[in-house]
Amino acid sequence: MGNLFFNDGESARAEEYFRKAQELNPDPYFAGRLEAIERMRKGSVAHALSEAMKDGLTAAKTRLADLEKSKDPRIHFDEREFNALGYQLLRQDWVGQAVLVFELNARRYPDSWNTHDSLGEAYVKAGQTKDAIRSFERSLRLNPGNANAKKILEVLRR
Repeated sequence: MGNLFFNDGESARAEEYFRKAQELNPDPYFAGRLEAIERMRKGSVAHALSEAMKDGLTAAKTRLADLEKSKDPRIHFDEREFNALGYQLLRQDWVGQAVLVFELNARRYPDSWNTHDSLGEAYVKAGQTKDAIRSFERSLRLNPGNANAKKILEVLRR
């Protein structure tokens, strides 16, 4: 349950769940999840961006620019955190914000087939077919076995 809350961007509820679980049944897994939540709050760019997005896309872009310039060694860009945030935003129909997150992820991790696949999905939802095709083609070049990209490219090229 804690992981579900966490994946939906509800870190406070996830933390509450993991704390209660740890109290009832001390376990290294629960302790590790609590540590991850704390680490995320202190330096995760994805988390900071998620919080800034509550004030709109412009605020998020400003916050992102500030974080990218930061020299703070605690700040970290994590591919998986950005991917999770992007999909969370897509589920909420915040397509413009999701595209921003997936574009950032693909820019920071250009050799990850998954970042380009996810970006392609966001472009499809945004109605940006040419960009989606380009992203899925890139993903497929990086991972020729990517069945998702093959399937979606067939549909987009019709």
